[in-house]
Amino acid sequence: MPAFMLMTPRIKKQSLQAFYHPDYQAPSTEELRELMKDCAWTGAKVGALVGVDSRTVRRWTGGERPIPYSAWRLLLLYAGVVKVE
Repeated sequence: MPAFMLMTPRIKKQSLQAFYHPDYQAPSTEELRELMKDCAWTGAKVGALVGVDSRTVRRWTGGERPIPYSAWRLLLLYAGVVKVE
């Protein structure tokens, strides 16, 4: 886990679980924004990482749409917060 996650535990443990885990909870918009901030990722960068446009990322960060689990998990992997199981 990167040092910034240890210093700023703003992402709840349940959001870091695998989708099939009984304790999994979808991330909040605040958790997504915090991950982006901690990694210095722009909406365009996040979109490029997960294959969507920046408008879609704005919808996720603005709460218009939830981020799909697959996109969330990819971001956690790119950030080094979780490992491939």
